[in-house]
Amino acid sequence: LLPIIFAWSLKPVGFYAASPIFIACVIYLLGERRTNWIAGITAFIYINIIGLFMIVLNAPLPQGTVSPFYDFSAFMLRLNTKLQNFF
Repeated sequence: LLPIIFAWSLKPVGFYAASPIFIACVIYLLGERRTNWIAGITAFIYINIIGLFMIVLNAPLPQGTVSPFYDFSAFMLRLNTKLQNFF
């Protein structure tokens, strides 16, 4: 059920905001209950996924249509542009 909710939320929320919540929920469902570990593992996986898609593959990701999530996606895309210009 969780992957279906994640896939449904990609259009309104966008990948950048939905994926850390999805990753944390999956880790919790797999049995980890320590919040520090969940936050650390989620951040590690999220940074690697964003780095892979934005920097290595330069692939577009769903941005979302709801205002606060769309603004966060726009921030991530501006950050990606600055990183591309830096390298």
